[in-house]
Amino acid sequence: MITRFTVIRNAEYDYAIHDLSHDVPAGWTDLLVIGSWNDCQAYIRKAHQCQLMVDRQPIELAAID
Repeated sequence: MITRFTVIRNAEYDYAIHDLSHDVPAGWTDLLVIGSWNDCQAYIRKAHQCQLMVDRQPIELAAID
């Protein structure tokens, strides 16, 4: 049996690799990136590189500005 994974993200834009055989935890959104562990890692690395170009302050602080 091959385990499949997906990438999930929370409101603070933290990413995680999640086993598809389990429900997505509360507070996390499934980004529908389905593949192997390595596929999901590659997606997160790419997303993280893009985010380095934008302001990374917590959402709560961004709302104050």
